[in-house]
Order: sequence, then C-alpha cells, then structure tokens
Amino acid sequence: MRLYYCCLFLLGLATNQVLGDSKPPFREGIEYRYEWEASMETDSGVNNQVATSTWFRGQLFVITKVEDAKWRSLLKVGIKNVSLAMRHGDKSPFGNTFIELTEINEQLSKPFHLLYSGSKVEAAAFPDDKEPLWSTNFKRSISSILQVDLSGMNNYIYSDKELSLYGKCGVNYYSSPLGENQHSVTKHRDLDSCPELPLGRWRTFIDMPSCPGGGQQTIAGLTSTARYVVAINRGYPELLKIESSGVVWLDPFGVDKSTMKSKTNVTMHLEKTRRSTESITPAKLTFKDHLKFVFQREEKTLDLKAAQNLMLHPDSLITGQENLRRKSQLDLINAVEFLSAESYTSEQRISMDVQPLSAISYQLGSLDYTNARALYKELAIAPKNEKLHSARLNLCFQNRNIFLDLILHSGSNVGIILLRDLILEGLVDGWTAARLVAYAGAYIKEPSEKLLLEFQQITEAKIPGEGDQLNVFKNAAILAVASLIGKTCSGPIVCRSVKIDEWQKKYYNIISSSSNSFAERALYVHALQNVGYGHVLDSMLEMAIKRAPLDDENANDLRVYIIKGLTPYKKQAKVWNILVRLLRDAKDSFRVRIAAAQVILDEHVTTEMLQLMQQLLLNENNSQVRHYVISALKTITDNNNPCNTHLSVKAKQILNAFANEKTATSSSSAEYAYDFLDSRSSFGSQLNMKTTSSEFDDLPGFVAGKVLYFVKGVTVQPFSFTVRMSGMRKYMTNLFSSTLQKEDLVMSRISATMDDFNFAPRRELGVSSMDITFKLHGTTIMFYNFDKNFLASALASATNLEFLHDLSFNIQRYATTGALLYTQPNGLGFPVSFIFSAPILISLKGSIAKTKQPGTVDLTKILNGSVYSGEIYGDHGILTHFTPLNVTQGVVRNRKAIFNVPLNLEVIVDPKKMQTDVTLINPKATNAIEISSFGRTILTLRPSETSYEKVKRACSQCPQLIVIPRKDSILKTETIANLSSTLMGTEAHAQVFSCDGGRSVGKQIQTVLEALNPLSMNFRGNLAGWAYLSFLQLQHHMFIQPEGRHCGFRGRIFRSSHLPVKELSLRFKVKSNISDDAEVSWQSGKMSVKIESNWKGETANSDRKGELDMTYEYRNAGSRNNVNVRAFVVRSPQLNIPKDFLICLKAESTFQPSPVDIIDISGYTQPPVAQGSIEYVMGDVSSSSQCPTDQFRFKMGIKASAGSWVMQRRKEANIWPYKECDMEKKNQNWAPGIVPQTEACYHAALDFTTLSNYNFEFKFAAVPFQLEKMMGKLGDLISLSLLPYWKAEPNSNSEQVGQSKEVGRVQVNVTFLPDKVEEGHQMVNLHWATNNVIERYDHINLPADNFLLPSTSISQTSRIAYEGDVIPSCLVTSQYIRTLDKVKFNTTFSPCYTLVTSDCGSNPLFGVFVRRTSGIYPLATKVQVGGHTIEIMPDESGRRKQFTVRANDLEIDVSNNSYTLPEGRDKFYVLKVRYQAPIYIISSPGAGLLVHYSGSHVAVFPTWFHKNQHCGLCGNFDGETDREWISPQGCPVNNATVLIASYTLGQTCYPNQEKLTCPENTFQ
Repeated sequence: MRLYYCCLFLLGLATNQVLGDSKPPFREGIEYRYEWEASMETDSGVNNQVATSTWFRGQLFVITKVEDAKWRSLLKVGIKNVSLAMRHGDKSPFGNTFIELTEINEQLSKPFHLLYSGSKVEAAAFPDDKEPLWSTNFKRSISSILQVDLSGMNNYIYSDKELSLYGKCGVNYYSSPLGENQHSVTKHRDLDSCPELPLGRWRTFIDMPSCPGGGQQTIAGLTSTARYVVAINRGYPELLKIESSGVVWLDPFGVDKSTMKSKTNVTMHLEKTRRSTESITPAKLTFKDHLKFVFQREEKTLDLKAAQNLMLHPDSLITGQENLRRKSQLDLINAVEFLSAESYTSEQRISMDVQPLSAISYQLGSLDYTNARALYKELAIAPKNEKLHSARLNLCFQNRNIFLDLILHSGSNVGIILLRDLILEGLVDGWTAARLVAYAGAYIKEPSEKLLLEFQQITEAKIPGEGDQLNVFKNAAILAVASLIGKTCSGPIVCRSVKIDEWQKKYYNIISSSSNSFAERALYVHALQNVGYGHVLDSMLEMAIKRAPLDDENANDLRVYIIKGLTPYKKQAKVWNILVRLLRDAKDSFRVRIAAAQVILDEHVTTEMLQLMQQLLLNENNSQVRHYVISALKTITDNNNPCNTHLSVKAKQILNAFANEKTATSSSSAEYAYDFLDSRSSFGSQLNMKTTSSEFDDLPGFVAGKVLYFVKGVTVQPFSFTVRMSGMRKYMTNLFSSTLQKEDLVMSRISATMDDFNFAPRRELGVSSMDITFKLHGTTIMFYNFDKNFLASALASATNLEFLHDLSFNIQRYATTGALLYTQPNGLGFPVSFIFSAPILISLKGSIAKTKQPGTVDLTKILNGSVYSGEIYGDHGILTHFTPLNVTQGVVRNRKAIFNVPLNLEVIVDPKKMQTDVTLINPKATNAIEISSFGRTILTLRPSETSYEKVKRACSQCPQLIVIPRKDSILKTETIANLSSTLMGTEAHAQVFSCDGGRSVGKQIQTVLEALNPLSMNFRGNLAGWAYLSFLQLQHHMFIQPEGRHCGFRGRIFRSSHLPVKELSLRFKVKSNISDDAEVSWQSGKMSVKIESNWKGETANSDRKGELDMTYEYRNAGSRNNVNVRAFVVRSPQLNIPKDFLICLKAESTFQPSPVDIIDISGYTQPPVAQGSIEYVMGDVSSSSQCPTDQFRFKMGIKASAGSWVMQRRKEANIWPYKECDMEKKNQNWAPGIVPQTEACYHAALDFTTLSNYNFEFKFAAVPFQLEKMMGKLGDLISLSLLPYWKAEPNSNSEQVGQSKEVGRVQVNVTFLPDKVEEGHQMVNLHWATNNVIERYDHINLPADNFLLPSTSISQTSRIAYEGDVIPSCLVTSQYIRTLDKVKFNTTFSPCYTLVTSDCGSNPLFGVFVRRTSGIYPLATKVQVGGHTIEIMPDESGRRKQFTVRANDLEIDVSNNSYTLPEGRDKFYVLKVRYQAPIYIISSPGAGLLVHYSGSHVAVFPTWFHKNQHCGLCGNFDGETDREWISPQGCPVNNATVLIASYTLGQTCYPNQEKLTCPENTFQ
C-alpha cells in the first residue's frame, strides 16, 4: 500500500512537471491523425425540431517541430478526405448521404502552419496567397480549437487570454480529473473581453457605423465553448478528444420565443499516431500574429451579398440565365396582372402564390445584359388572341415600368446600362427616365470605372418632352453621375481615367460663378456633395463663411446648402473651427447659424459639442437660434438610447440653467426640432421632422424630414427630403389679398407723409422660389427649383381651378425602405448574418377627368378601375453563408401586410348651384376593401446557379422553402367581428386566423390600442406623423407577430350577399343666407346642408332612400347658436322597414361667448351663466316634415355658471390678478370707465367668467326596455368605480341637485375645484339624483391636467391666441409702449403726431400715428392706408367724453353705423372705422391691419406677413429684443426721447437738431 501511494505521488509530480512546463500538446516527429466532424445548424424558437444544416467531415493531420528550449514549436496542419451532407427540415439521422466535393478538398487540403508558445497558438501562416478567403477563415477556426492552456489544470479554475476568430480574448478554464491519467478541460471564451467590439460588421446601403457600445448584444450575440480530454503520454500532454460548440443568436424583440439560432459543433477524435519523416521548412512562411476572421481583402469588395439582395423571400431559385429570364417574365407578368386584377381573394395574396416583388427583384438582378434586354422586349409583346390583346397592351407599359424599377432596386450594373441604352434610343418617356436615372445613383452595389464611363453618356441624352420634364431629367442625370463618381473613385479607390479632383473643380467652378442662376448653383452643390468636397473643401469653406446681406435670401440659402454638406468633414480641425465661427457670428443670418448648429449636432454628438451649445446660450440674443439649440438639447435629453446616456445627462444639466425660458411662443409657429435617435425598442421605425422659420414664422424657410429604421446601435436612413422656400412673403401676400385693386391704393398721400422721416434704403424681397430635394440612402437623387413663373401660374390655377386636368394613372411603386445586415463569424469561420428589411409596394390605378359641361367641375374616377392597394413586408432572420458552395441557409421571419381600397367613385361639382353629386360603387366580396396580414417562419436553403446540382446531390429531398409549424400549439380561426347592415347592404368582417390559442381577442385589441397610443411614439406633434407611426407600429406589433406565431389578421368590407346595395349616390346641397355685408354677417347668419341618399339594390323594391337636413343658425355675433337635424328613411317592406322613419334633433347653446374687445366684469351682480339644450326624438311617421311625438324622446338641458367664489374675489381684490387690475384702473394712464388692456385685467376677466359649475338634466320618455336596462347597468358601473369618493351622509337640502321623483329624469352636477389640485391633476365634486336618491362623490382626482374650462366672455380660440402670442400686437398708452417683440418701455408723447408703426419700405402701405391731448382722454390717433386717412380725436376741453372722427378731413358719425373708404364699395373695404363701445375699430383687410383705439390706448395688430419690415415706436418686428430702438435712417438709438423725436412729424415739437442723425453709409 505504501508503494502504491508513493507511485501515485511520483506520478502527480511528473504530471505537474509536464503541465508546468507548458509543453505543446503534440510530440515532435509524431504525426497525429484526427477524425473530425463539423456541423452548422440553424433553427428557431418556434420549433427546434426542424432545422437547416450543413455537415462535413474528414481527417486532420498534425506534425510538430520544437524550435527552442522554451517549448516554442512549429505545427504543420493538413485536412484531407472532406465529405459533405445537408439536411433541411426534420432532424433525422443522415445515413450514407455524405458526398465528396473536389473543389472543397482542393482548398482545404492545402497545409497551413501554426506557431505555438507552449500549448497556445501565437501566429498562423497560409503559404498559398491565392487561397480563397473562406478556406483560410475555416482553418483559423480549427487553429483556435487546437489550443488549450494546460498550465493551470491542477488549479481546476483559472483564466488566460488566447487568439481567436474574434481577436485576443479572455478565456475561463475549468478542469477535473477523469482517472487513468486523463483530465477534462473546459474553456469558455469571454467575448466581452475581446478588444474589437462589435465583433461583426453592419452593412447598409451607406456606411452607418454603430455608436460605441452599440447595444447590439441586447438583441443578438454569440457564445463559444470547447471541451478537451487530455492524457499524459511520455511527458507530453495529448488531446484525445475535442468537442467545440458555438451559438450565434438573434432576438430583436426581446422575447424568448422569437429567438433564432445558428449553432456550430466540431468533434475531433484522435484516431492514430505514427512517427513522421516529413520535415517542416519554415523559410518562406509569413506569419501573422492573429487568428481574426477576415471580412475582405483590402483590394476587393466584400464577398457577401448586399442587404437588399439577401434572400428575404427565398422562394426564387436561379437555374441558369435563359431559364431565369423565362421564370422572371412569368413571375413579373403574374404579379402585375394580379395587382391590376379587378377581383381577387385575400387567401391568394396571403398564401403568396404570386411571387413577392422583392424576390423578383433579386432574380432580375442576376440577369446578364443580353437576357435583361431580351426580357424587356418580351414584356412589350401582346398575345395574338384578340380578347387578350387589348388587356395585355394596357399591361405592357406597367410590365416594362416595374421591370426597370425592380432591376434597378436590385443594384444590378446590367440594369443601369440597360436603362442608359433605352433612354438613348428614346424608348422611355421623360418623367420615367428622370425617376429611374435618379435610382441608378442610389442603388448600385458594385460601381466600376468602366460602368461610370459608359453611364456618363446619359447626360447627353435627348429625351421626348419639354419644360419641366427636360429640367427634371437633366437634374437627375447630373446627380446620378455625381453619385457614381463618388462611389467609384473616392476613398482608397483610385480611378485611372476619371479624375475625381477634376470633377470636384468643375462643379465648384459652376457653384462659384455668380453669373449662374441660384437654381443651377444649388443643384451643383448637391452634386458636389454626392462626389464629396474633397480637393475643393477649402474653397467651399470660403464660400460658407463669406457673409451676404441679410435680405439676400438666395445667397444665404446657398450657404446653408454648402454648410449642410460639411457633416462628413466636421471632425477636421479647420472645418470644426469654421462651424464654430459661423455659429457664434451674431451678425450673420440666423438660418446660416442654425445650419452650422445642425451639422455640429447631426451625427456623433460629443460632450464637447454640448459644452459649445451651453456657452452659446449664455450670450445668445437671437430667438430663432436659441429656440433651435434648446429644442435640440431637449430632444437629446429625452432620448433613451443607452449609447447616449452621458449626453442625455449633460444636456439635462444645461437645460436646467434655462428652465424658465419660454421657447414655444405663438410668434414662432415653426418648430425647431432636432432629430436625435430615440431607440425605445430594439427594432423599429421613426419619422423625424424639423423646420427652420422663414422671413415670417408661419411659413418655414426649410422643412426637412426623414424616415429611420433602426436596430439598437445602428440606424438606416432610407429616405429623406428637404423643402426650401425663399421670398415667399410677397407670393403669400398676393395670395391672401388678391382682391385688392390697384386703384384703391393711392400712394401719393402716405408717401408724402413718410418722406418726412427719410427712411433708410431697403432692398425689396428677392424672387420667390422653392426647392425640393430628395435623398435615398444618403444619396441626393433629386433637386429641383420652382421659380416665380411656376408659383405665379400655381396661384392663378388655384384661383380658377385650372389645376384640374384630365389624368389617368396606373402606377406600381416598389421600394426597399429599410434594409440592413449585421455579419459576424460563427464558430467555424463562416459568415452568419442578421437581416432586417421592410420593402413596400404601393399600387395606384384610376383616372381624373374634367367635364365639358359649362359651369360645373366633374372629377370622375373610372368606375371599373380605381384601386389603391399595397403590400408592406417586414422581415428579420439569421442566415449562414456556406461560402465554398455559395449556399445560404437560415431562418427568416416573414411578415406581410396588405391593403386594398377599390375606390370606384364619381364626383360632379356644380359651384353655381352649390351642389355636389357623389356616386360610389359598393365593392363585391371578391374585391373588398381590405386590410390583411400574415406572419410565418420559414427555413430557407438557397444554392447559387453553380452549386445547385451539388446541393441536390448532398440533399436530394431538400425543398428550398419550409414553413415551420408551431410546436405544441393549437391553431384556429377566431372571428373578432361580423357585422351586417341591411340598410347599407354592406358587410364587415374581421378575423384572426391560424393563431395560437393563447392569443385572445382582448390581447389583439390591447395590441392595437398600444400601437395607436401617441405617448409611445417619438414624433413631432402633427396628425400626419401620428398616422404614419401608428401604421408602422401596427405593422411591427400586430402584423409581425414578434413571438414568432404563424398568425394572420383580416378585415374586409364588401357588398352584402343578402339584399345587397350595388351603388350609393349622394347629393349635397348647400344653402346660405349669410349677408355679403361683413357687419351683418358678423352678427347673424343661417346656413343649411341637405343630403339626399339613394342606395340602389338589385331590384327597385330593394332600393333604399333617405334624406338628411342640417340647419345651423347663429345670432348675436355667435353667442346664441341653434342646430336642427332631420334624418328621414323612406319605408321599404322588403328591408323590414314598414313605415317611413324619422329622427329629429334640435340643439341650442349660449356657451359661445359674444366677441368683445374689452371685458368689463364690474357690472355683474351674480356669477356669469351659460346654458344649452338638446332634444332628440325618433320613430315612425306619416309625414317626412313632422317629427314624431309619442315615441322615444330624449332631452338634455345644461346650465353652467362660474363659481360663487368669484364675486368675493372681485369685491376684496386682494389677490392677483384682481388686485393688480384694480390698481391699474386707478392709474391716470387709463381714462375712467376704460378697462386697462393689460395681462392682469385679462386674467381677472378670465377667472371671473370661467364656468366651473355644471348642472345637467336628462329627461326620457317611451324608453325601450333594453335601453333602460343598459342605462341602469351603466349607472351601477359608474357608482362602483367612484366608490372611494362616496360621501356617506349626503346633504338632503342641496340646492344644486334636487331629488327627482320621475323615473325618466336624471340630474347631474359637476363642480370643478380650481384651488384643489393634487399632483397636477384637476379635482371635481360629482353629485347626481335619480329615483329619489342622491349620490355624492367629492374630491375626485381626474386622470388629467387642468382642463381649459369655457368662459362666457373669452372664446377658447381667443384664449389660446392671447396666451400663446399667436396674434402679434403693439400696445401704446400715454405712459408706456409694449412693442411687437414684447419689449416694454416708458414714454411721453408730444402734441405732434408720432409714427407708432408702419410697413416701411420704398412703398409703405400703411402708417399709424399717435399724439398727446389735454382732455379726459390722453391720446389721439391717425391711421393712413393707401391714399386715405382716418383720424380720431377726443375732446380737449377736459369737460366732455366726446370724440371727433374724420375720414379724409371730412367729419363723420360712426356711433350707429360703420364708415368705409372709398365710399360706394360694398364688397371690399380698403379702410373702415366703426364704434363698438367703448372702443373704435379701424381695419384694412387688404393691408393686413387692425387698430383698436379707446382714447387711453392704441393697439395695433399687423399680420405676420409684415414681420421684419416694420419701423416706428413699435419696433422692427424681427423677433429679436436687442434691436428695438432703430431710427428711421437705420442706426441704433439709446434714448427713448431721441427715438420719439426721430419719429415725430415736422419740427414744431422737436427741432431737427434734437433728432438723431446717422453716420453716412449706416443702414439697417
């Protein structure tokens, strides 16, 4: 026994010695032969019993030579006798299906060498430099497996670092003894420790690198593990068995059931060792000290397919050029005919019997030129069969059009050359040529210099067409060529004959030439951006910093375009310094400065950039720049991308310093939004919009938008656009004052008055123009400038309805709106790709025609052909590319959403009769209005043309496509809704089919509601943005089925099979007795609408007829409103309508406040009150004009009042705003009886007149039993939900709610408590009475912020306009002025007239003057418009409250009637004055001017069209507060007295020496 332990001890010492010396696992001079087997298998969490896999096996030989005493050794490794097998479907034993392939053995049999340090690989060498990339990558994976650190094996748990496919990564080891001198060693690679993360590469249409720590491991990742059986033989460790496994997984939705995995396994058994006589000669070997996966050789492009061509719809199979052409022709014709068919079944679409266009695009992209040209010709040939001839001719154009679309979307070089030839031969019309040429520059995958030289001929093409067609094509060709130049000859690629620097200089020369038009210069700026600024970057920077006059909009807009092209270069020091310089230049155009800020904050935002914005805000006075920067910081603060958490924190810190700054003022309706990526989910879509205001804020100068598809860390921007508007104020002024007649404006008088001020010369506005720019995948594909001629014609055509032209259209549009690909190596060194794509197809078909009948406009869509349909695909998957055979295998989640709207409609409009006739064809069930979706998970096996036969040998029974069944799931069809209307003759069905049993109807409804919730979106608040993102969210959350379910949804509306309605006709008649006199129409009016409906059935007895009359009447300027509605249905016994049926509704309301300009709350003796009522009755009648009286009736009355506490507040006046308003009334600035027009008095009036107490009374008669029962249940439900607020002992003497003794009577009282706010939520008291029972619920916390309760005197529109500063105004009193830009300063007027405000320029349109008086009222005013003057002067004796009104020096009386200049014009008022106690109102609609005068104040309300062109004491109206005091000559003023003197007429009150004289050449 003692001898046994002694031997064991000595053996342990020997083992420690062997392992401690870190000897290589192979003995010198011995050949080791391993039998190995490897597999790549891809399956899905939906059902892991099926998979697609490739298996291969062979023999591996290793011989070793020890180099030095430190156990550095050289290994020669060879692989032989490799055979292959494939499985696609159920996991089953292989049997004898392995085959040997010469091309694989030929490459893998080439030996490679490894340099070992101990038992770890230190470097590798591959002698044959022409060996394919796939072969060397596979051998690197084997090399990584053939190493194991044995130095710490006796420690059981230890760590190390070693080379791998992913770099030098950490490895964790676990060892345990097996007995018989053997050990088990397991190693796990710590991939998070690898130095190069991410481990793979994203590929999109453009280079979009992921942010640091991009977060892709949250939706995808990999693991790698190996297990070794080690035995000690003659002092050396030997590897008896190796088992290595790796998993690459994808889970974009964070749901376990949606996981897809690509697994690799390698097993090696040491079969035999023998002494080797082969020598290793390392003399010519070149070692590299890494085993990293090589994506591409430096001189070659990536050998993987582009993202849009990965087999997203893997139904197609390439079988040779001729066969492929025939198959593509059949698929294309079937698809187009299917889209154009008048009838189809949704089952046909959902089953995807018709090839998806993305698959057809892939096929077309694989055609050579000869077959592509032949296919184009074949698509134009109609069949000889006469019946088919005309139909096929109609489809020929569609076939060829969509063929060119799809082949270009495939990125095929052949497609570009084919397009060039067809255009040069005149076979493509101008508009189509322009669109397709634009695509050519965006979708090309493999540009070459030869392709560029051939395609360049397109710029000389002569296309049919004229005017806009030629210009649009020319622009598209220039931009497409520029894009190809940039893609072909930029970066490390150098072209031989095409010199990119020469093209850059050529474009720059056009841009820099001032003799060229703005449109041409702007076009070539975008072309230069496609090429890259490159060699002319310094010159472009000089143009960017060259300041232009502020009113030269074209020059500044060109600078904006140039600056926005600096984004790729902003990391360069010189570019960064210039961007900072432009941003900080306070004297430059604010649009130029905002463009610089956009570039700085556009991509790759850093803390340094945020600090720059913080410094800017500390000293910035320009409101537009401040608005943009603060909005950008707010968006960064709200973003949830984990990559940008540090930026969000920093932005929040900056904003805290400006928390009280008001940025969303009404004077700036444009939104300065920054589109910062907000990745709230792992995989999604986003629509971003941003605007920069123009010369007045209601019309943005720049509008930009883009669509983003993103996976965490990586963003794809498939589409973006920019619209630029310049000089639009004049155009819009013409549009809104088009009735202004030249003879009404006699400029001599006002010009003579204005000459007294000697205004600084000002340039007139530039020529109106508009640009539209489109980008696809980062490439500008279209730029077009609409000049003044186009805008003028657009204005004329809009006035005369000339924009309506005969038009027929039949369009199919296919676009890959989002496609991206992430590729990384698997455990065997083959590329595994995650794919995401969302192709969209939109189909439009129909026509519009103008009628030839005089006096009517007829919009007719062809009754048998108008269809709006589309398909949206959403795919994600994991694909393994077995490069030796060019075979792609994997799992794809395939989703498809379909919509179809057969809008067969005829519309006839008769403007003279104010009548519109609409006829709509009710669609049949075979062509229903439909929205459907389908989701499936598929296994795909896609061989290439050259490997098809080999794959058939390896897997003879393998189909190319297998739909994976859901494991352990009960699939069923469940009906959500099945509605049928006999009256309408229409049915509506909604179903969920083939879904998991656990997916309930409630879950479906919840999913829809979540998708429609705007709070879950990141969009700028507008209806279009909400609608777009709602649709995308429905696509993602409902149609996609993220859990991997094979689920579908279908909703259909169609003609009923029982008593159907074939056609619905509606006639709309409008009548109005609203007076043409504005004063009369302001006070009262009446209008009515009558709708006659006729539903045509299959027979006359099944026809339905009905009428709907609606009448609206208002009185007292809208303070009293009456609405009457009568709905009549003619009897139809066949439809079970035995008698004529009538519904009557009558409503009255006094809730709309009467418009007043001054609100005086001092005269109220009780809180303000408003009331209204609704009466409803329905039943059978004998006369269509008499409402039924003895059937179901319903009446609701409502009486609302302000809270009783407002009387006490007004009386005591001890809180704001009552206290401050009371003090202002006593100020001498305001005459007695005049309510001060101040913020305090406004809020006091608002608080006093706000209705907070509401009493409702409901009365019922002849209530049907079912309705009464439902109402009872509803009441019980409300009571139960409000139980926590129930008051146990109600007050039986309540004055607000009386006890009702009538069953058909319910009284409800709701009292809002403005002083009771809990956590920002409004609180109310709710009392109701019914059946002699009063229920009280107090202090209910409403789940919403404060309500905008109505006021009896201030309308909601007026309130929003006032509180949001929507309406610009200037307030002038005898003691102070509040300017148009909201700057308040004290002043004292003289007895001479002083200019308050004017539309200053070479031809001023109006002027408003004020002077001081000595009577009770301190101010007099004079208003000039054109050649007319209105002057109002108070009595200056100090004894009478009287005013004298003069019109052109003629005294007039306006106490009862208004007065208009010029006299005799009853439809257009150039200048008008009227009295509405206690103020005078002077208005001029054509001039855009409104003036209020009370004797104590003058309020001027100009329009936004006059922004930035004012002068006078009210300021220049430019939105800035630092340049309010500007003299008539344009220089700044520092003293209010000097300012008033400068704008006072004559020299009586202020001699010239007291007026400011500006230095020469000083202009505003």
